[in-house]
Amino acid sequence: FYMTCARARTIDHHYNELSGKKFDLEHTKPLFNEYKIMSLHNLYSYHIFMETFKIMKFFVPSSLNKALKPCPRNNKLTLIIPLVKLDVSQQNFEFKAVKIWNTYKEFVFNKCVPINTGIIIPGSTENSDLSASTSSIKHKLKCHLLLQQSLGDKLTW
Repeated sequence: FYMTCARARTIDHHYNELSGKKFDLEHTKPLFNEYKIMSLHNLYSYHIFMETFKIMKFFVPSSLNKALKPCPRNNKLTLIIPLVKLDVSQQNFEFKAVKIWNTYKEFVFNKCVPINTGIIIPGSTENSDLSASTSSIKHKLKCHLLLQQSLGDKLTW
């Protein structure tokens, strides 16, 4: 097979191209959206978010779990962004994980609804906290990332 951009062609197509047929490169965004393939950027965010979720839910590894500090002012799902002194320090797992977590947590977890007395009990709604199943969180995150990926220009990223 002869590879061109996102499509694989047989050698016969290649010879036809040499005999006068002209093939243009295709944009990859429509193909990724049609077949529901996440871009590399979205795959990175997806895996970092899921690793952070598992670290917070199962407390393993404990060294990373201790590094991810929940914000005491807000609900326990917001994490405190670690202080960094150098731009290079912003490329480590802890910093990136907290930024990605705080960006996507609102889209992944359900909102808690108040009970009859108007009191909101954290975790009272299904999939609203860390007790949510991993598969439901994966599904919601993937759907959100694919939706964001399909927005904007149809051809360019």
